[in-house]
Amino acid sequence: MNKYGVHLFRSEIHLPIMRHVSQFSEEKRDKAMLSLKAFSEFFGRLHERFMILMEVEDELCRYNEKLINKIESRPLDQIQMDMVDKTEAFHQQIYSTFSSFIKLLSLIQKDFIKKEHIRSNQKFINYIKEIFKDNIKYDISPLEKSLKYRSTYIDHTSQIRHFDWMTYFTGQIAHVIYYEPDKNGDHQDITPYIDTGGIETNFQLKTPVKVKSFFVTPNHAPVYFALYEFVIVVLKNIKINNILENNYDPKHNR
Repeated sequence: MNKYGVHLFRSEIHLPIMRHVSQFSEEKRDKAMLSLKAFSEFFGRLHERFMILMEVEDELCRYNEKLINKIESRPLDQIQMDMVDKTEAFHQQIYSTFSSFIKLLSLIQKDFIKKEHIRSNQKFINYIKEIFKDNIKYDISPLEKSLKYRSTYIDHTSQIRHFDWMTYFTGQIAHVIYYEPDKNGDHQDITPYIDTGGIETNFQLKTPVKVKSFFVTPNHAPVYFALYEFVIVVLKNIKINNILENNYDPKHNR
């Protein structure tokens, strides 16, 4: 993590949990501390993959806008492949970090976690949305989309139809789109699924090629912050992260 990321993680997550588990018996404390160490490492790798993905995205966008000398830059297909590779790695790490958080909760707040939550990340999210529905004031759908993307397009590709991929640009944001090509298909509208970075569009954004179906990977920035904020809110509401101020704003770290 960079210096700012380390400070936030230690002050808002790591230290409050350490204080909480210090009250445990030795055996229980040792297990909880080991799980906390693993979660911290997962989150650290996630941050690094987030920063690397942003660098590749920036390179791809600058190439697209002709801001760099194409003779001196990497070939476009290499940058695009790197974008896909780093996108998959980032969302895989989102899954690993989220799963590690559930495992940690099962050790530090055993009565809060049920067996089905350890087996299903989506069931845990649904559970949190149900019991903390009045406390969640931000959009966690990017996190859910990330978990779906990882499950469908990274780990279980044998269960879906053949697909191809493309990169797509909106302003300074690069997207990876998976699609099922179809010569008899349509140039389908992707506007509702594209993060424009706040830029208003008065026209439809459509797939450059004819497709039968498509999937737009969730933008990494909303996913990253959704996970961070999700962790903070869960810890606060189960009375572990009690050093946070009562007027905590989940968007403070954007």
